Amino acid sequence: MVHTNKISLIDISVYNRNIKSIQEEIDSTPHSLGYLSFLNPIIQPTIVRFGAAFEEEGNYKLYRYCVKDLLRLYKFLHSEKQAIVLFHGFSFPIRFLVLKMIFGSKFKWIIQHHAGNPSPNILKQLIQKITYQQADNYMFVSKAQAQPFIDAGIIKSADLVTEIMECSTPFNLKGKGACRKSLGLSNDKLIFIWVGSLDQNKDPMCLLNALHLYHNSGNDFELYMFYSDTQLLSEIKEFVNK
Repeated sequence: MVHTNKISLIDISVYNRNIKSIQEEIDSTPHSLGYLSFLNPIIQPTIVRFGAAFEEEGNYKLYRYCVKDLLRLYKFLHSEKQAIVLFHGFSFPIRFLVLKMIFGSKFKWIIQHHAGNPSPNILKQLIQKITYQQADNYMFVSKAQAQPFIDAGIIKSADLVTEIMECSTPFNLKGKGACRKSLGLSNDKLIFIWVGSLDQNKDPMCLLNALHLYHNSGNDFELYMFYSDTQLLSEIKEFVNK
């Protein structure tokens, strides 16, 4: 419920995670919920998720996709006189549209981007455009990532995009020397880090060819590559060995 001096924030993901308890959600997504500890005290958050069980505990609500729980969600949202709603992803236009149509005048709506681009299907992209244009603001890691949505007309203006990192982190800032020592890294070398799939789309060979030229110019450095897809792994190993 909204109190006089409180701002209500509703963090809702309509994706069905098939979780069986609120604690399971907290344990499996600490990176997504870590921001709660840093909220201004005047902000009162409610976390709404969907899964395989019904549970309400504190400011967490876990619902199932059934009539009974959808009515519970309706009653909760209806009880809020005004709120800011953080809606996750551009992949659920119909569900967002339903919520917007029912509660749109009461709430301010923010869409948070979670990877992906506008649908390549013309009809689906039109639905995205009609639906998500009705949001009040959009959160992306960078405005460059929002550009495809702006070009497609899903987002009316870049002025509505806020740049914000997607996940919180439990990491603490430490000195560079201490970090390198704990990781067993050289103290005096420039270090490059690659994070991405080893495939044609990410094009790691572009990086390696550039660093090959950099090395031949007399520069000393170390490169660490973190990857999952190994499509080009054998080609990369051969390049490095040569």
